[in-house]
Amino acid sequence: MSLLIPCSTCGGKLPGKLANVTIAWYTAAQERLAYRLKLCLGCYAAQVAPLQPDPAEASLKCPVCHSDPGEQLDPVYVTSYLPDYGKVQMELATCAPCAVKLRVPAQAQGVKLENQFGGQDPGPQTRPTGTDGWASVGLYPRE
Repeated sequence: MSLLIPCSTCGGKLPGKLANVTIAWYTAAQERLAYRLKLCLGCYAAQVAPLQPDPAEASLKCPVCHSDPGEQLDPVYVTSYLPDYGKVQMELATCAPCAVKLRVPAQAQGVKLENQFGGQDPGPQTRPTGTDGWASVGLYPRE
């Protein structure tokens, strides 16, 4: 966590870096909406990490309810920049009801980003002490 910037979800302020998480989707009018959150390790581990699709899974399943989204497919895109790890992208095959469960908190707790083309670049990556917690979520620094 950061002494100056609180976690978007829990509001905690402790030394260390936060993960930058962008949650985006397209409306029925094909307008892209995106919200940026800054999450501490605990909030990232509880809210974002469990959504990671299993690469061995051949069929599309909603990462929230684990059912086949079928005709109700309403994808959500998550791009995270994690301290000492870098960029993590997820394309989530969410069903419409579960997509709302991800979007509403992002809208309530995040900062709306301007509609833009292209992606975000990670900031400078330094190796601060005390970031071993990211390894507990299965994320390790790039060599």
